[in-house]
Amino acid sequence: LFDVLHVSMDCPDKEGYERVRVRSNFERVVDNLRMMKRVMDEEGKPFLYHCQAAILRSTVKFLPEFVRFVHELGFDLLHVQRLFKTHEGLEHEDIVTGMPRAELDAIIADTIEEAKRLNQTVVLHEIGYPNFYADPLPRPENPKLMNYKEHGVCWFVGHGIGINHAGEAFPCCYPTD
Repeated sequence: LFDVLHVSMDCPDKEGYERVRVRSNFERVVDNLRMMKRVMDEEGKPFLYHCQAAILRSTVKFLPEFVRFVHELGFDLLHVQRLFKTHEGLEHEDIVTGMPRAELDAIIADTIEEAKRLNQTVVLHEIGYPNFYADPLPRPENPKLMNYKEHGVCWFVGHGIGINHAGEAFPCCYPTD
């Protein structure tokens, strides 16, 4: 009955995940994701299984491991995004402005190599790097929506909407007034 199952995970490491997701339970989330994989393997999967990750300076080192993690759990893609600066004091956690470019370049190179090895789609355009697409694609992308700087369209508006726990719908993954 749905087209995309979207999971926001942020880190494949218990300590990193629970640091970002305060009062969360990493083991429970991973157990649920493994259960979902079993169900998909048994019953088939008629939807796009999408893992979204807001990567921090303190968690970016796990990105190659994250590619393996989502691959093992049967995700079609890992979508990497910059941290939304929702709280004061998070500026140092932005990977684009808060860490040396050469260090980030090396991590991204390792990430892409792992994605190639596993044939796992990794979307990196929001942090300024080219995407790596599995062959065959899990689903065709609209190239105009994948480069918002050139075309002035946010990829999220073209691919989905946000619906929160109260049923409110937003044309953005970051609901605001």
